[in-house]
Amino acid sequence: MLCGLTPKRLKVFIGAVLGFGLLFGVVLWAGLQNKESGDRKLDVTAFGPCNVTDPNFTFPYNIPLSAQSGIVNGTRFQNVPTLVEIEMSVTSVDPGSSSFRLHFEFTPRGDLADQPVGGGDDLESLVNRKLRSDLNITVGSITFRFKAGDTMQPQDSSFSITGDINRYPFDKWQNLFLMTGTFRNVTSRVDSPVSLVVFANAPLAAYNVVFPQVCDTSSKSDATLILVTSVIKRAHTTKVFVVLLTIFMWVLSLLMITLAVSVWVRGRKVEPPTIAVSISMLFALPSIRNSQPLAPPIGTTVDVVGFFWNMVLVAIAAAVLLVNYIYRYTGDGVSKQKVEVVREHLTPKWRGEM
Repeated sequence: MLCGLTPKRLKVFIGAVLGFGLLFGVVLWAGLQNKESGDRKLDVTAFGPCNVTDPNFTFPYNIPLSAQSGIVNGTRFQNVPTLVEIEMSVTSVDPGSSSFRLHFEFTPRGDLADQPVGGGDDLESLVNRKLRSDLNITVGSITFRFKAGDTMQPQDSSFSITGDINRYPFDKWQNLFLMTGTFRNVTSRVDSPVSLVVFANAPLAAYNVVFPQVCDTSSKSDATLILVTSVIKRAHTTKVFVVLLTIFMWVLSLLMITLAVSVWVRGRKVEPPTIAVSISMLFALPSIRNSQPLAPPIGTTVDVVGFFWNMVLVAIAAAVLLVNYIYRYTGDGVSKQKVEVVREHLTPKWRGEM
């Protein structure tokens, strides 16, 4: 005997280890295959670097690029050249439709708008300045048009993002667009480019949104062509919670299949409540899976390595318990197997009388 294990129990132990090892090997293989399939769908070559790579590069109005995040770093400056300040905020992300929504607020500077009444330089006075000429701000394929004499009102719009939802909760989404601006010269009546400065942020709890590059790509370095790239990932709390729920579902399903096999092997009586628990688990697991934060439709990699197999194991456990209850027990609840065991221990005399 090895560590108190009889040869029979040792064989059962080795068989269980090999069985579970084979099961997890198949699960791991299926997950890797699903991941590789998602990687082939994600084309990252579309996202190129900015032409401006020097972190010390400055715009004409002396607001430097942050060397760490690439976001324009600085506060509002007075007496700056003619430009438009743009505050861009991510208000929502929808991986299911491959889009995210941005909110834009515009502040005209210099000669683009009338001077504030009373010479005030507070935010409200700057935002409510009326434009002296027509002004267009283009973000990607969307153009916001502002007429002369109007104020630049905040705008909201949706933009597409690229990623693979199959990798939930470790999916990564990316976006790239160019921002340009033009204004109509009141003297020459010719459209001229306008300099832009962009402030970007993403106050979202469920996602981590970073802007690796917000920089000038114009040939004259006059900030008339701004490249904005964004990378969106799930929050760390979301990742941890999904992983814990997946582990919890595996524990429940393994305990259920272990219970069913144990009852069968040991010839123990199957109580109806035990069968009820196994069947109710078939309805509980989908609810647990859908409780994952911002869970996509069923079919992601985390389902391939978890939920699908959990449902199969619980279904097998319920079937084994039902068969055990129907086939191996008499109407009075006495196990036929136990009756046979008792007969084996009786003397030949008593056997003949039975």
